[in-house]
Amino acid sequence: MSDNYLKFFEDIKSGFKDNIQIKSLYDKPFSDIYNSYEADFEEVALYLNEAVECGQDILELCCGNGRITLPLARNNFNVTGVDCSDDMLTLLKEKKERMPFNVRKRINILKQDVFSLKLEKKFDMIILPATTICILFDDPEKTMQLFRNVAFMLKDHGKFLFDIRNYNNVENNIIPTHLVCGDNICLSYENIDKKVGQATGMFLTLTKAPNGLMQMSVAESYKKIIPKETIEKFISVSPFLIEKKVEYSYNNDDLFLYVLRKEEDNHGEYC
Repeated sequence: MSDNYLKFFEDIKSGFKDNIQIKSLYDKPFSDIYNSYEADFEEVALYLNEAVECGQDILELCCGNGRITLPLARNNFNVTGVDCSDDMLTLLKEKKERMPFNVRKRINILKQDVFSLKLEKKFDMIILPATTICILFDDPEKTMQLFRNVAFMLKDHGKFLFDIRNYNNVENNIIPTHLVCGDNICLSYENIDKKVGQATGMFLTLTKAPNGLMQMSVAESYKKIIPKETIEKFISVSPFLIEKKVEYSYNNDDLFLYVLRKEEDNHGEYC
């Protein structure tokens, strides 16, 4: 049955290639659909609890539309959000403008590729939510350099948080789901290939255009399936140590949240 779903998406792309728009998952209309998902209370609470221990200044990598950014700012933390998607950052800026002044002043937004990010400002906590590391991990060498840059931007007692999906109890293929969001109807399907180690998401959206016609768009996402043994071995050769690992659930997915701290050398200095 899963091959039929894959064939359906491929047939759409080939059969309507002159009428379909190939998009990034983080561009309109898909960014509007993503924007309909709110942060889960448990997920936000995990980041807030760590932030209370760390300090006021937080850097969020790949912040997108501010799903985590805004709850942190509403809880009196200063948040710098970094992303490279214009459409996602536009959504964040629009939300920011609707916030009270005392919240707006705590949000700083930067457009930049996180791989090239190396700010001089030091942060109490740096986060990479939404299993985004599974997208970045396609290039382990660049991801290791990202970890080094994160360590550079962290204060000595700061923490680095990211999460990965636990695929142990996930079926190889997820039944297609649909979502109606404003003028958009989105059909999505995830193909999980544990042998190859990749989860491929396929998305088809029909959007009502101003002229009344329907515009068809497709997007794909690719996430590495990272076993916890693999990520923990990766961390062991990075500038970090694992302080804790927390299991939680979001949107029917089981996840591991890793909380890392900077490693000290033999003289008690931070690497």
